[in-house]
Amino acid sequence: MLSPSVDAHILLEELSDLGVALTATPTGNLRYKPKSKVSEELKGRIKNYKPELLYILGNDDISQNLSSPIIPPSPTPGNPDRYRNLAGDDTGDDTAKSIVPEFVKADEERRRREAEELGLVARWSYEFGYISIHDPTTGEWYDVPTSDAPAWAKNECFKRRELRKKGTTRLLTREELEEVRTAEVLEGEFTSDAVTSRGVVYEDYLEGSDD
Repeated sequence: MLSPSVDAHILLEELSDLGVALTATPTGNLRYKPKSKVSEELKGRIKNYKPELLYILGNDDISQNLSSPIIPPSPTPGNPDRYRNLAGDDTGDDTAKSIVPEFVKADEERRRREAEELGLVARWSYEFGYISIHDPTTGEWYDVPTSDAPAWAKNECFKRRELRKKGTTRLLTREELEEVRTAEVLEGEFTSDAVTSRGVVYEDYLEGSDD
């Protein structure tokens, strides 16, 4: 009975370490892949030990260990934790929630609140000829050419310049600007007769009250 030599077993291990899969065909030949990883020296050794290699690969008990695929298959991800008892499944437990430091999340939350509080506002850009518009969802400022900026942004820039001349140097929020506009409307557009014990009465209502 043919007894495979130690050298034949060593050759199989070398091929496995290189990622080469060696298999026996039904016709009694040997096939290996990828061929690009098999040098001429290895080809010669495979040819010399062919009978022993065929015997090893033909033995079911041994071939399970030595005639392995090129790369061991990755484990199929298991079912995720349906009841949320774990942070992940067998593919890994780290999540963004567990690996992001608390101080980073706190700073991101602070920036988000500040951006939301400031709101959708506009101001003159530090770059001449541009208007900076604030994104209330991200806190980012985007420079837009003045000619392409929306009308509300242009009006707001001029209003901020006007307020700065009156002493308001800080950046007012969207809510604060609305309060300024409301105060100006109440001060400039309503007559004294329009203010009653019941509140503000619009002029068009007063004009039609004689009917």
